[in-house]
Amino acid sequence: MTTHRKRSGLRRKKSHEKQREVSGHISAIASQMDASDVGQIVERVSDPDEACALIEAIPAGYAGTEALVSALAEKFCDKSVMKSARRLAFKLKNAGIEVETLNAASVGDSLLKKERFSDELSASMGPVMDIAGTRAVLFTSHSPVKGIHAGIGMVSPTEGIREFVFGPLPKKLLGSMVQEVDSAAGPLVEVDLSLFFTIMEAACTAGSQGTPSALAYKEMRPFLLNRVQGYEGPIHADLRDESRQRKDILTSSEAEELFSNAPLNMWIPADYAVASYMDKLNEVRQSPLTLSNALLRDREREIEDKLALEIFTPDRRNSIADILYETAYFHRKRGEDRLKRLALSAAREMDEGEGGMSNPAIRLLVSRVLESNADETDADMELEENTESGLILAP
Repeated sequence: MTTHRKRSGLRRKKSHEKQREVSGHISAIASQMDASDVGQIVERVSDPDEACALIEAIPAGYAGTEALVSALAEKFCDKSVMKSARRLAFKLKNAGIEVETLNAASVGDSLLKKERFSDELSASMGPVMDIAGTRAVLFTSHSPVKGIHAGIGMVSPTEGIREFVFGPLPKKLLGSMVQEVDSAAGPLVEVDLSLFFTIMEAACTAGSQGTPSALAYKEMRPFLLNRVQGYEGPIHADLRDESRQRKDILTSSEAEELFSNAPLNMWIPADYAVASYMDKLNEVRQSPLTLSNALLRDREREIEDKLALEIFTPDRRNSIADILYETAYFHRKRGEDRLKRLALSAAREMDEGEGGMSNPAIRLLVSRVLESNADETDADMELEENTESGLILAP
């Protein structure tokens, strides 16, 4: 008898200690509700007893009551949690507060029967920043249970995932992060999840697999795998069909117009072959032989055309065509119809037309390559002359 009483007293003591622990834990959560997302709150609740205590401790006027109770009911699907939800519904009703998902007497049953919430996924991308297809990407997953997870970085479908991070993110930081990315590499536009997944998979395949950025994407990948399928054929098939039907021919002035807009105004192909062709051009221009202007220009065009063919191989033209179709998609999303049409014309000619300087877009890009290298050469020569003359002082 005495032993039984001791055991009963010990159980009551442990029960009281557990209640005090739960009470302190729930009080701490309740005091931070306004500064936390529903997902973050739910993650801190470990069992049905804590869920019931939290439902009873929800402060009056808390804006997330409906979402929080629904998320707790979804996470635990326990009768005691449902009873707490019904009691809260009754309490709110008596106070004259109608909450859509809690206003029925059978709220517990309705929550049990309710489909499990699906995470809300969204993806955005910025314009293509360079001829390698580099662009900013942003992915978010909103879950009533897990909260917000976000992935952000710079990727290229031809050169890999250059920078990427992924993890949970407080809601109050999401807006500022989006603004920062939009300002640095935007404007961002929301894109189809299948397109986003296709670009990310291509970038993952193209780059190194063991970098921190690649590993961050692999951590995010399960969020997409069960919900999204990548494209089996070429991306933007509708735009490709539209381009073939229109059969617009890109003029030199239209190429100038298209490539004068940011970020295409910064597109400069990088190729190690350029230096040797610059040397050939300089040899022709500095030749002791006296050439007429017409003959000199013919020789220059011949060298430039060979350079164009070496830089813009068929494979590279196809790659650039894909990027230009993406550029057209971007302009369409922003309602920029003329730039979309010009990008489609440039993409089709890059994809189906001849290489070399007869292509207006290639001609413009080769001109940029030569000008850029000429500027670098002039800068190097000036630096060398200043160094030799002692104009550059040692710190």
